[in-house]
Formats: sequence, C-alpha cells, structure tokens
Amino acid sequence: MKADFEPVRDFTKVHNALFTLYTRLPDFKAEHAMLYTYLMARFNPSYGYAFPTSCDIALALNCGINQVTAYKRVLKKYGLIATRRHPTYGNDVYTLRAPIVEEAEFYAAFPDASDYYERRLAQLSARKERPDKADAVEDTGEMAALADWL
Repeated sequence: MKADFEPVRDFTKVHNALFTLYTRLPDFKAEHAMLYTYLMARFNPSYGYAFPTSCDIALALNCGINQVTAYKRVLKKYGLIATRRHPTYGNDVYTLRAPIVEEAEFYAAFPDASDYYERRLAQLSARKERPDKADAVEDTGEMAALADWL
C-alpha cells in the first residue's frame, strides 16, 4: 500500500546512509545531505555529472555562496563528490559518488565517527533521563514560608 503523499514524479532518490551513517560524522550536518540530494536532482546521466552554479545552489538551499563552498568542502572530504571547473563556462562540474552503506565499512573508513556518535548518543540519552523542570522540585510549603518571611 502506498502512502497518500508518496511522490510519483518530480522527486529524487538518495541513499539512506546520508541520514543513518554520514550524520555520525562530527562535521556532516543536514545541510550537507541536502546539497548532496540537490546535486543528485541536478545530475545529468547523459553527461555523467551535475553542473549547477554556486549561485543556483545558494538559491536552492537558501544560503550564501560562502556556505555553499563550505558544504562542498565537506562532501569532497568524505568522498561523496569530486569537482572540477568547466573549461568553457567556469562553473564547477560535480561527479557524484555513492555513499558507503555498510556500517562496518563506514566505520573502517571514518573511525572517528563511532566515538562521536557514541558521545552524542550518551548526551541525548542523559538529557532524556533528566526530570522535567516541573517535576524537579517538590513544593513542600517551604517556598511559601520563605516568601512570607521575605
């Protein structure tokens, strides 16, 4: 059964590894996954690459040109894209590479990701275990007595 909102046209398929593995890297954020997805959407199979300008990307991602450059740097660092300058038009041409999808292979390639992910998991788990502020202090009447005294 299909979900009512499942797209039938004008959509982009991307590897779930961007969200399940690559976000375990300290400097890989949602914006990097979004840029990769955008480049996948702009990929031209006849040419074998995507070629949006940095301005096109900045407009699509609602960010500045310098931010686009920073996002591209991270995607290159993790082997998700390669770039070269188009000899005639001067814009970047993007060759996309498939992400690593196997967890063991991913951690072998990026050993720091495991430690970072475990630290984040511990932080978020500890936060979940903290009591709500409303539950943290039980009112025993001492606050009222203190207020009366003041």
